[in-house]
Amino acid sequence: MAKKSRRIKVSKRTKATTVNVRKVKPLDAVTTAPSLQTKPVAKAQPQAQSSVGQYQYVITDVRHIGILAASIVVILVVLSFVLG
Repeated sequence: MAKKSRRIKVSKRTKATTVNVRKVKPLDAVTTAPSLQTKPVAKAQPQAQSSVGQYQYVITDVRHIGILAASIVVILVVLSFVLG
């Protein structure tokens, strides 16, 4: 028995992938000329979010992967001397 396909049907796909096109207004000469009396406005910088809480497991996973990779390399070196 064949599995069910997870592909989106054509009618649903065309509705989901339609692109909304923005209309661009032409620039006026007045808006492009720099104003001499305006002061530059300081932009608010976004605050850095602490992502340490989300990725606490990553350090232990990387350590385990490193130990596993090092042990595989050691096994390969030993096998190369034994079989070579």
